Amino acid sequence: MNREFRVREGSIVGRSHILSGRNCQDALALGQFNFQEGEFVIGVICDGCSEGASSEIGARLVSQYILGQATQLVKLGFGKNLLPSLLFAKTLAFLKQIASPFSTSPKERLKFIKDHLLFTVLTLVKTPRDTFVLAYGDGLVVVNDEVDFRFQEDAPFYMGYHLIERHLIDLAATALPSGFDVYSLPTERLKRVAIASDAWEKERELIPGVWGITHPNGLQRKLNVWSGREHKFTDDASIIVLEEATDGI
Repeated sequence: MNREFRVREGSIVGRSHILSGRNCQDALALGQFNFQEGEFVIGVICDGCSEGASSEIGARLVSQYILGQATQLVKLGFGKNLLPSLLFAKTLAFLKQIASPFSTSPKERLKFIKDHLLFTVLTLVKTPRDTFVLAYGDGLVVVNDEVDFRFQEDAPFYMGYHLIERHLIDLAATALPSGFDVYSLPTERLKRVAIASDAWEKERELIPGVWGITHPNGLQRKLNVWSGREHKFTDDASIIVLEEATDGI
């Protein structure tokens, strides 16, 4: 029996950024498509470093890049076993390509990376066979009843650190993960899954309200209300929710 799933998304500027006139440093990319009689969903959230002058630029570029590359890889038949390592290598190579014109001096390169290429990465991939989340840095990952707040205090891992010479980075950040953390389960066991930026760590009581939303724009509307009327989310907040549609799409 074919099971139907619905996907909802939402993103808002944090109240601290509204008050300071800063752009939203989160980037969200989402794709849904049918391929070889199967349904695929790919979603990406990149959360830019608040210390970067324009970290949203790199976050937006890479979120779209990951969406495109992940789409190509699943269409070529790569799944949870090989896709994470391939996607990590491709994304890191893309970051190096972006930074390469700014290599005239270590100082210039470091400043460019700090201002534009530091962000966390969460990627959700649902295929007919498996559903998995790839994570680098902090944020929220929900898989069925398991909720993981990947809280890394104020020093999350960024893929962009791989572009910087080790002696220029704080010692605590030198032991970088060499790939994505992977959360996975067979799609036949999937009830719901979500990825979200780390702003949700301080708004945990709102998480039950993201499920069961039938209107296509319903999740975005909820975020607007939570921020505008209830003054929630000091930081930029983004979320992608995928769940079994037991009451219609």
